[in-house]
Amino acid sequence: MRKKGKSVIIEGARALKDKYHDLGPGDVILGTVPASFLQPAIIADLAERRVRCVPSLLAQALHRSKTAQARLFNRWMVPHTLVVHRRADLLAALNHFSRYGISCLVTKQEHKHCGQGVRRWDTPESLYNVMAFDDGC
Repeated sequence: MRKKGKSVIIEGARALKDKYHDLGPGDVILGTVPASFLQPAIIADLAERRVRCVPSLLAQALHRSKTAQARLFNRWMVPHTLVVHRRADLLAALNHFSRYGISCLVTKQEHKHCGQGVRRWDTPESLYNVMAFDDGC
């Protein structure tokens, strides 16, 4: 049981792993949280327990995910920027591009860095033809 007024400051992945289940209101995690701890359930758990993170868990999730950035900051991105996670999203995106007469596309694959995963497609159909056979879509 926690004693009132005793806060814990966690620094480093090992300390987080060792003390995770004891964390509660007033405790602070300093530094980046390992990617394995940035799963939605763990983020929700830490938030529910009112554990403070510096930088915030939201900032860390946005730093690691282009799709999260595209979802949250969409109004400030290039017009017609869409996030595609599955085949239904891809079909909806293709319909969107067709409706607006967009023929040339640029995609960015999640978790690829240094320009890798950026591709230009001459037609939406060429994108679909490649992605339809990819297990990731």
